Amino acid sequence: MKTKRILKHFALCYLLSAFCLSSHAQGTAFTYQGRLNDGATRATGSYDLTFAVFTDSNGVNQVGSTLTNTATVITNGLFTSVLDFGPGIFTGPPLWLQIGVETNGGGGSFTALAPLQQLTPAPYAIYSSGAGSAVSANGVAAGSVTGAGIAGSSVVKSLNNLQDAVTLAPGANVTITPSGNTLTIASSGGGGGGSNNWSLTGNSGTTAGVDFLGTTDNQPLELHINGTLAFRLVPGYYGNPNVVGGWQNSVGPYADAVTIAGGYGNSASGTAATVGGGYANTANGNYATLGGGIGNYANGTYATMCGGQNNSVAGQHAAVGGGSDNQAGNEYSTVAGGYQNINYGIGAFIGGGGYDGTTFAGNMANGNATTVGGGLGNIAGNTYATVGGGYGNQATGLGSFVGGGGYDGTSYIGNTASGAAATVAGGLGNQATALWATVGGGHGNICGFVEATIGGGYGNIINNPGQAATIGGGAGNLISGFGATIGGGFENTNSGAYATVSGGAYNRASGPGSFVGGGGYDGTSYSGNTASGQASTVAGGLGNLAGSYYATVGGGESNNCSGEYATIPGGYNNQAKGTGSFAAGQSATANDNNSFIWGDGSRAGVSQGVNSFSVLATGGAWFFSGAYPAGVKLLANGTQWISISDRNAKKNIVPVDCQAVLEKLAAIPIQQWNYKWEKDSDVPNIGPMAQDFKHAFYPGRDDKGIGTLEFDGVELAAIQGLNQKLNEKDAEIQDLKQSVADLKKLVQSLAEKK
Repeated sequence: MKTKRILKHFALCYLLSAFCLSSHAQGTAFTYQGRLNDGATRATGSYDLTFAVFTDSNGVNQVGSTLTNTATVITNGLFTSVLDFGPGIFTGPPLWLQIGVETNGGGGSFTALAPLQQLTPAPYAIYSSGAGSAVSANGVAAGSVTGAGIAGSSVVKSLNNLQDAVTLAPGANVTITPSGNTLTIASSGGGGGGSNNWSLTGNSGTTAGVDFLGTTDNQPLELHINGTLAFRLVPGYYGNPNVVGGWQNSVGPYADAVTIAGGYGNSASGTAATVGGGYANTANGNYATLGGGIGNYANGTYATMCGGQNNSVAGQHAAVGGGSDNQAGNEYSTVAGGYQNINYGIGAFIGGGGYDGTTFAGNMANGNATTVGGGLGNIAGNTYATVGGGYGNQATGLGSFVGGGGYDGTSYIGNTASGAAATVAGGLGNQATALWATVGGGHGNICGFVEATIGGGYGNIINNPGQAATIGGGAGNLISGFGATIGGGFENTNSGAYATVSGGAYNRASGPGSFVGGGGYDGTSYSGNTASGQASTVAGGLGNLAGSYYATVGGGESNNCSGEYATIPGGYNNQAKGTGSFAAGQSATANDNNSFIWGDGSRAGVSQGVNSFSVLATGGAWFFSGAYPAGVKLLANGTQWISISDRNAKKNIVPVDCQAVLEKLAAIPIQQWNYKWEKDSDVPNIGPMAQDFKHAFYPGRDDKGIGTLEFDGVELAAIQGLNQKLNEKDAEIQDLKQSVADLKKLVQSLAEKK
């Protein structure tokens, strides 16, 4: 310990030896007891001390020599020294003792302790051998005290075992008469009559304001018990009496209207200050109140110290309820209790705490109107800041709040709310470092931008410019986008303004307004999804990318949707590169704008052009248009559509007049034409008009188109009608051929006959 660090001391001086009226000198040495603090700690060790006596409390006019006591042993702050300043020092006037201290063998570098200690009357017993008045008379025999020997003395203050009446010499005007248990003190001569007698068994006929027991000069009135001072009424600096009860308690030189109710070694020097009791307490503040305890200080005006040990109240209107080593150092500050709590904020409050049964770590309230409810090692360090409790928490932002937490049963890591109006509700090692930032709980979360919120979880971070961003929970999630959201999950990142990652693992949303629903883990592998395009979406899956404006991937694995407005509903290893393109299935690539492709995974499939519809279906394709099995199909490796023609699927079957069909078909105009959307230079089409065809064969049906089944049926019927006609013609031709042959034979026969 360095003597320069000694902040305060409290010293008590008492005369421990007993004195009696005797013609023999008792010596000039007396014993001094005191207590020495090193800062807020009681000193222990070996010290060198110096002692000097002054006639003034400010250290002016030294009397006698300076004493040096080397190697004085101090234990738990307490020490005892025998002092002998020689004769002629204690002659009546008030004196003050100055003490210097240094560590043993410090080379003479003594530090003077302040304030000087007023020596109480006990040391003046040294003066008793030649005093003009007796302080105590014990066992005085009859006839052994004469008036001549004590002429002109002041009143004898205590008489024990007095065997007969003693009348003082002329001028004293006092007669003291014992009678059984009654001691009668009466004035005589010019001092008045018997009406001034006071009885030990009570008095009557007194007049308020006139009759009193006390002094009329500026000297203390003392009451002793068993020869020991127990109660004093001491004149105050402004004339108001100081009331001092108890043992070895004292008031300062400027004390006025001070009350010390009892206890031991207490002192008070502030106007109207009060000490209720206890040991070694000090009330120096004006109107300060100190209830009791040990080693407490109430130095602030209107300060209140209820009790406890080694507590200090220095602020005006400040209060300490109890506990140990607490400080309320600013006006209206309060420490309700606990251990080593320090309150330096105006109007600040510490409820208690500072010790958990194992660890000592006091709380601090440094900001004005701050609050620390309790806990261990917490700090409320800015105006209106609050720490509810917990361990090692800090609310250092203006109006910030930490509810508690800081310990999880294994680790001690306090929470911090350093942003203005920031909040950390609890958890472990969380930080809310920006204006209005909030962390609900969890462990190691950092909410670092304005209006951002982290609900909980572990190791989640919101950075600039993540204003109004939100992380619900999870672990290792990171936001740096304005208004962005991560619901939870693991190691997700969101840097897009107003973008969202609902959950999953290792997912990324970087496009403004982009969305990743989840995914990124399939039970074995981790491969996060990415939505980097503006307003892009990846609903889930593994390793998917929506990399352009309004691109969408529904799920699946390793799909890449890089075209604007493109869509991949799911599947595996599909790519939608064209604007508005669509790729589905497996290993399908839509390279062309507005193209559609389905891949069956048998091989890589590629779209067949802009606005194309491509399907890779090596197992065949079926299109059902209504009630099963209505529709068409394309068989595996087939090159044609097959319509259902099963007899079991048909009804209302009747024969057809094929020749009539042929005649109707023959009557329908067949023309060459182009569609209106075709160029005039395009190859023309040949065929009937739907209106003519439907009117001839299917009246009442839609006449804007001709179905292949309709056309095929008409064609087949017409072919059969044509075939019937051909058969008829063949028969007719055969008949004609036979007739011709017959004619040839006849002609031949006629020719031969010639």
